[in-house]
Amino acid sequence: MTKTLLLLGLGFLFICNGFAQETRNDTMQNMFNEGQFEALNEYTEYYLVNEPEDIDLLYYSAISAEQLGDLQHSYLQLSKAIELYPDTSYLYNVRGSLLLSVNEFDAALADYKNQFRLAESDQEFVAARLNIAAAQMSTRKFDSAKVHLEKALEIDSNNVGLLINIASVYSEMGMNDIAIKHLEKAIELDPEFIASTANLGFLHLEIEEYKKALYYFNKVLEMEPDDPYTLNNRGYAKFKLGDLLAALDDINLSIELYPVNPYAYRNRALIYLALKKERLACADLHLALNNNFTVRYGNEVNELIEKHCK
Repeated sequence: MTKTLLLLGLGFLFICNGFAQETRNDTMQNMFNEGQFEALNEYTEYYLVNEPEDIDLLYYSAISAEQLGDLQHSYLQLSKAIELYPDTSYLYNVRGSLLLSVNEFDAALADYKNQFRLAESDQEFVAARLNIAAAQMSTRKFDSAKVHLEKALEIDSNNVGLLINIASVYSEMGMNDIAIKHLEKAIELDPEFIASTANLGFLHLEIEEYKKALYYFNKVLEMEPDDPYTLNNRGYAKFKLGDLLAALDDINLSIELYPVNPYAYRNRALIYLALKKERLACADLHLALNNNFTVRYGNEVNELIEKHCK
């Protein structure tokens, strides 16, 4: 990290400055880890006045701003850092993820391709391919995403994140048997990683294997009892298995924990319809609409309203 200098005095100063830089970076990382985002943002802005081109200050300024919801400032800081240090792989990774979060898919993909171009280690190649695949999945380019994920798995066949993502791709392509095998392997590798188990439960739900779906949702809720999405999904599985009151309990709790999930209102409406409680069902269908069900999932709720709520 420090190079040997012929002049002892200069060497001493260089080492001290390097130590100070490391100490400052440790401070910033600790502030981020502890969730002190406002303090971190103020800290970086203070030092950037005199060191406006410091890559670490720009990076921590960007990620603290993102955590505070100032996505524009985060983007500008990352873009400045990339302009100053165009061969720094991780900057493209972070900016690409920011762009992906606001649905700027093409721009995110361009950043991830630069991340891949600059990758040096196997780990960096895997991370870049995973990111590229995520951007392509967001635009439903599943064939291209599958290629990148398969290439990454050739490097790291036991990477749980890769297995989960390629399972999603195979599921979208209708290859559910292959998707299930990948998720089962992910669970075998890390049985406490909730996403693998939750995704496997949801996949069984989609292919109408409700008892298997229920089994995996129960496993998730043993690990995380208050997960609203899994409660909603388990409630739907119970509904399809005919256990209406238990289904209603799960979905009521899901809505209590997360009241802006339109699918939970849709599912509860279906239960109310099965219980012959059309007034309550119609109220929930309108709540599903108010929470953007149609934009996110299609016209089903409008059709149910037309049928049951005249």
